[in-house]
Amino acid sequence: MSSPELLSQAAPQQAVSEHFHSSDADVVFKSSDNVLFHIHRKNLEAHAAAFPPSEFDTRGEIVPLTEDASTLEKLFRYMYPQRHPDIELLHFEGLYELAEAAEKYEAFGVMSACKSRIKQLVDDHPTEIFNYASRHDYADILSMAAPLLLDIPLDDVVTTLLPHLVIPWVCFRECWSRAAEDALDRTTTSSECQHCGNHVGDTKSWFAKLGNKRSRKAIHEFLRTNHPTSRSRKKDASFLSDSTLKEADRILDAVPKFETFLEM
Repeated sequence: MSSPELLSQAAPQQAVSEHFHSSDADVVFKSSDNVLFHIHRKNLEAHAAAFPPSEFDTRGEIVPLTEDASTLEKLFRYMYPQRHPDIELLHFEGLYELAEAAEKYEAFGVMSACKSRIKQLVDDHPTEIFNYASRHDYADILSMAAPLLLDIPLDDVVTTLLPHLVIPWVCFRECWSRAAEDALDRTTTSSECQHCGNHVGDTKSWFAKLGNKRSRKAIHEFLRTNHPTSRSRKKDASFLSDSTLKEADRILDAVPKFETFLEM
């Protein structure tokens, strides 16, 4: 039978957070990567609605959480009167995990800070942010991210969506596709280009060349490359920019925002 000394030597020392190790804390959490956080309940009650209230007795047991130590370290710093982490300095993965933790534990101050920062990064991470917005019903962010997903094949987008978003997304994409085809038709269809005299190709075949792409950016690039003015008279690029692209934008701007389709 092992002696107490041997058992003590065999037991690994539990890692404890550098910032949250107060001896008078009344609840201890353990991260998914086995780091302990000694936290005061009164701070949780004031800043996070979804943590157990002070009346909840943990009987001195450690409460396991699913977030890693890095995420909990940032989250708990918002629970105390101290300098908060600079959201803008977080890499996207860290920001995303913090935002999800804030939503889970209803830490409203952190939720607001993360949401504001995430909105600034939609262009760089549209798919991840669309998923975040769909999980937490942020219609404004959904409408920002949705047009950026139009270049991704429909099947690939649908597999990332929550069930209640599938039909609205399909309707939105179909509405946008019709507007995109109309934009090409209105900006290219004529017997010949008024500037260079070249015959303009069939709109249907041009639209087919877009393949899966439907975004505003894809349409702009397609017009710049394929419009007769762009191909034959590069010096008339100002015409394409000031007239053709504006007409295309006018048509695309008429498509309702994605959030409108959620109300159908």
